Amino acid sequence: MKQVFIAVILILFFVGCSNKQKPGTQSSSAEEYKLLGVKPDSSVPKMKLEQLLKTAGDFKGKNVVLEGVYGGACGDGDYYFKDKFDMIEFSLDQGSDIEKLKIGTPLRLYGKVIVHVRGKSEGKEENKDREATVSVEGKGVEYQ
Repeated sequence: MKQVFIAVILILFFVGCSNKQKPGTQSSSAEEYKLLGVKPDSSVPKMKLEQLLKTAGDFKGKNVVLEGVYGGACGDGDYYFKDKFDMIEFSLDQGSDIEKLKIGTPLRLYGKVIVHVRGKSEGKEENKDREATVSVEGKGVEYQ
């Protein structure tokens, strides 16, 4: 059973990576993004998911724009957003439309950063024995 689970994870990973465009080629629809929800204004910071995960506390409760790919749907009604090896969950009110996307579809995700902290804190070190997860409360998604 463990081998089947690992195989499924690897397949999902490679499906997401296989849709990347080869360097030196241009897509005719490179600028043709479709919008679900709200488009961010120019003041919203754009960043890589890796950067957000490293500095999540600095962006807690703030809006950001992330570029990556659609990673699929969760069983709880949320969705996966992926950038290289990093993946987070996001929510979106227009979810039924997003479920029609293929895994690996390029996305620009706009929304509010949510940081969930789990575990107990003892002593003076506030983050001791705490685990944080990051998700995005989606306001809008642009996709190709």
